[in-house]
Amino acid sequence: MLVRCFLALVAAFAVFVLGTGGSAHAQPTIVISPPSGPCDAPLEARGSGFPQPHTPIEVLRLYLVKPGTSDVNMRILNAASVHPDGTFAAGLGSAELRCQAAALDSQAEQPTGYLLIAAASIFGAPPVGPGDHIPDIIALARYAYTTTTPRVPTETMTVSPTSGPCDGTIEISGSGFEPGMEVSLDLARPNSDAKMGKLGSAITSPRGEFSVTVSLGPLGCEAVQLDRMSGPQAASNRLVIYADFAEPPPRRGVPGSLARVDYTYTTTQVGPGPTMVISPPSGPCDATLEVSGSGYPPNADVDIGLGRPHSEGVIGVVGCATTSATGDFSLAVDLGTLGCDTAALDDRLDSPGAPKELFLLAYVPPAPVLGQSAHATYTYTTTHVAPEPPPDTLPGTGSPPDPRPMPLARLALAGLLAGLGIVLLVAPLCHRRLRS
Repeated sequence: MLVRCFLALVAAFAVFVLGTGGSAHAQPTIVISPPSGPCDAPLEARGSGFPQPHTPIEVLRLYLVKPGTSDVNMRILNAASVHPDGTFAAGLGSAELRCQAAALDSQAEQPTGYLLIAAASIFGAPPVGPGDHIPDIIALARYAYTTTTPRVPTETMTVSPTSGPCDGTIEISGSGFEPGMEVSLDLARPNSDAKMGKLGSAITSPRGEFSVTVSLGPLGCEAVQLDRMSGPQAASNRLVIYADFAEPPPRRGVPGSLARVDYTYTTTQVGPGPTMVISPPSGPCDATLEVSGSGYPPNADVDIGLGRPHSEGVIGVVGCATTSATGDFSLAVDLGTLGCDTAALDDRLDSPGAPKELFLLAYVPPAPVLGQSAHATYTYTTTHVAPEPPPDTLPGTGSPPDPRPMPLARLALAGLLAGLGIVLLVAPLCHRRLRS
């Protein structure tokens, strides 16, 4: 009797495990926002439950799947960096292409009524061109389209002046809008369709026109910092201002912007700010650089971060210092393996002929803040760590000389983490942090 009960319990447990896939981990999912609307609407993809990144620079590619197939690439919509918690967020560009896909689907014998977006890792996978099958798809998402052709805009905007400081005052004028409606003017988040913050609003005249003076203020300079963090080759060097109705008319119902206008910025800080210089300006990806800065808060901690290619984040800390009483600092920074890993990824993501540059940021921790950070670029000439030369032997001993001593902070922290079975990926850390 006891044996039967035991076998019954084992069988029930097996059914439970098989029914749940044998794992309690969340499955990778992608949510498109908004979930439905015009084929050319601004879209954002948010992912969760993705595998923990194998490296600090794990990247996914988001593909538009060709209608009528389940895994054929029509074109890449964007690349996204997976955070340590398995999440990501990225805009989905190529609105015109999405409308082409919607038109293809609508003309099929059995239209699905939606666009299919696929996520797959770029690591260990061959290049995927248009018409190729997408290997090892991790997750899929749907967007229900309500139109198949891009909307023909009637609204236009101008800005005066067309260029100036990031916190300047500008006049925005518009025409071709719905009469007697409130127009919201928003600053766009760089390299994305998302809106970063509101600059102002206006009421359109009976002729559908408006003119309003707004100040870009600190928000404009914050957007500039985000634009510069994407790296010199990806930075747009401009701010984008969107106009939309605060409450869209029922007969229109179009999400996203009705018109946009560009403003070229000529400064990157609100008034005077920190500066940063690196020497030499180019060389191997694992080089040692002399980094100096000025204009920082006195007696403050400063981290030197290596920028994540084609995004706003800092991939890791490669050096740190404490400023003098006058806000200056100078230190030697070893890019090491992290520099080469980042250079290799940048080289892979870039189009042919693009500048081969790494992005370094000097900021007051814990994170870059407007007015307390500066950036510089370093042109890399290699993408792999140089091989170590064979060790010389000491005369008369037949033994190699002692290796170069590891810095104290790195040695202590690496030894501590190694004892816990953890690999140190971001280094070095400041002595001050070991003492705290």
